[in-house]
Amino acid sequence: MKNRKLLILLILGFILGCSSPKELTMPFYNMDYTGDRLFPIESNKDIKVFRAWLNLSTSVERVITVSVDSDSTYNGTLIEFGKHYRKNILKKGYSPSKVFYRKNSIEPINGFENFFAYLSELELISLKDRDEVEILPHEPVALLVIEYKDRDDYNQFRFHFTYRDIEEDTRDEYDKIRYFLIDEFYHNFRFD
Repeated sequence: MKNRKLLILLILGFILGCSSPKELTMPFYNMDYTGDRLFPIESNKDIKVFRAWLNLSTSVERVITVSVDSDSTYNGTLIEFGKHYRKNILKKGYSPSKVFYRKNSIEPINGFENFFAYLSELELISLKDRDEVEILPHEPVALLVIEYKDRDDYNQFRFHFTYRDIEEDTRDEYDKIRYFLIDEFYHNFRFD
């Protein structure tokens, strides 16, 4: 009888112990919290902050944040999150295999100082949402949400663009932002 109770307790312990992962409380995790995890840049204490939310019509979302604080310390971060897909032979297509989140430090190809100098030329504080373009179901369309803070000035706007070649002299402000981001950071994107 005693062995049976012990066996039942072991089985219950095994069944309940094999539950799904849980989120654990970590009381000391926030001791040195700096707000570098997707904290709203409007309330960020850095002098200048640029953030681009990129949906490039893939299963991965990307967020680029570049900032400079009052000590002239530069910081760049690329956050990637989404789903990886695996070829499913039985269903003749793709099915999600796992959800992921990656955070890496990045630096613009032409350096932080040149990066912010070019942003000043683009006058991001005055730009508004771009007029919507026609979205076709068979053509990939990217959505960019840009946030920019320069001391007390803050602006946020968004725009769509399609994957097309644009001649240098016909680019508008939004196309210039698109090509600027690609030139500065494309080497950091992992397409896997």
